Amino acid sequence: LGVSNTLFTIKPCGMNLPHYHPRATELIYVMKGHDLTVGFAEENSGRSAVVNVVGEGDNAVFPQGLLHYQINLNCEHEVQFLSSLSSHDP
Repeated sequence: LGVSNTLFTIKPCGMNLPHYHPRATELIYVMKGHDLTVGFAEENSGRSAVVNVVGEGDNAVFPQGLLHYQINLNCEHEVQFLSSLSSHDP
């Protein structure tokens, strides 16, 4: 089982551009900050997007192969989160 971890810091009003991981599901854990908007586009379903706002102590999951993003809507404070992927080569 391969796992990858990355510590992300998104500056105030910053964004992690939409992207996907063809070989991994991603789980993030917010370590610092709030007002982090996260979302992903669903495939072949009734809804086109799943969007949530998370903060310190919250988790969010992005299923393997689905387009997703993170936006820090707080323009005064950064947000820091740990990203864990279910592959060493996501």
